[in-house]
Amino acid sequence: SCSPYSQEFPHQMAHEEAAKAVDALYDFRDRYFDTHDLSHAPQREKDVVAKIKETLAVLEPLLAADPRNAQLLYQKGRALNAATPYNKEAEDALSRAVKFDPNLTEAWNMLGECFWKKGDVAGSKNCFEGALAQRKSKESLRNLSIVLRQVTGDAAARTAALADSIARAKEAVALDIADGESWAVLGNAHLALCFAGTVRAEGLRAALKAYQQAERDARQARNNPDLHFNRAQVYKFLANYQAAVDGFSLAAQLEPANPVPREQLRRVVEHCQRTAAAIASKGKLKAKRIAAIMKTLSSTTNAVVAVLQEGPNNGAKLRAIVVSILTMDGVPQVYLAMDTTGLCFALTIYNMAPDAIRVEDDVVIPDPILQRITLTVPPGLLSSDASAQPAAAAAAA
Repeated sequence: SCSPYSQEFPHQMAHEEAAKAVDALYDFRDRYFDTHDLSHAPQREKDVVAKIKETLAVLEPLLAADPRNAQLLYQKGRALNAATPYNKEAEDALSRAVKFDPNLTEAWNMLGECFWKKGDVAGSKNCFEGALAQRKSKESLRNLSIVLRQVTGDAAARTAALADSIARAKEAVALDIADGESWAVLGNAHLALCFAGTVRAEGLRAALKAYQQAERDARQARNNPDLHFNRAQVYKFLANYQAAVDGFSLAAQLEPANPVPREQLRRVVEHCQRTAAAIASKGKLKAKRIAAIMKTLSSTTNAVVAVLQEGPNNGAKLRAIVVSILTMDGVPQVYLAMDTTGLCFALTIYNMAPDAIRVEDDVVIPDPILQRITLTVPPGLLSSDASAQPAAAAAAA
């Protein structure tokens, strides 16, 4: 009769062969642009699907010999789940895997990801929580962080879920501080909390810090369009428009089939062009109106834009009249304003209700931060050559 060792050895060999094949598949998918330039981006999904078929050719004979083997079923489900869309065959293989071995936490995690793609948020959450009940892992923690961002309910329930999402992502980061994917999930959790209520600059900076940590992981920096897109969103709201353009441009190149990064790129460019045009034309105000504004401000002893230094101007007070509204996407609040010399500039304000400042209001900005913006857009990403021209503006907030 066979000894326990000799019975176990073929299983171990099969498990190792299957894991090696699927690991190679994920390495190919997640490091695609390590070995391909951006011109191959439109082909990436097809190449991944071809690699999945190649991997299944290794797995199928192993499963045919041992169809109830939970590890092999997990690897099959994992391979099928490497494609972007939901795959019913992947769900079936993973469901069988956890049926035959309920303690296989990796299979629970992968099944949760499968349910997520399917749109079954509750099923996904149950899988990740079940996996965490067995063993704490960075995969379960960051996946649960993602799911918690989708919790619905009143404002209090949603805020609590988002705070929990941040906490879970932080736990994932603590388990492996070099894993860029966990840092990216933490950045997304901070960003979600920002947009659940009043967008505050400190929340955006927390997200930005996490994204910067994520980019230290070369796999994320070169291959993750979501990282570059989400970080560009933060830069957009912080009025760092060149960094936003760079991020949206790279996301568009990494994922050319997704129209959203290109659309966001277009919106940022148009906003900067519109702002630059408004500054140059002084809001198309008549000379009489400009003279009236300058007279209103003539008695001021406050600073004017021309004497401000680029960056923070602590202790200074900038007085101006609001000429028009330039806000894009609701936040931050952006206005065209004019100082006492008749110079127009873009005034960007955070943490203020949208209707707190109105056209023709006389405002004083304490400790203004001066930023001069020059925008350059990579060629070929926008449909109109005109929209790709550089735009310049001055902003104080």
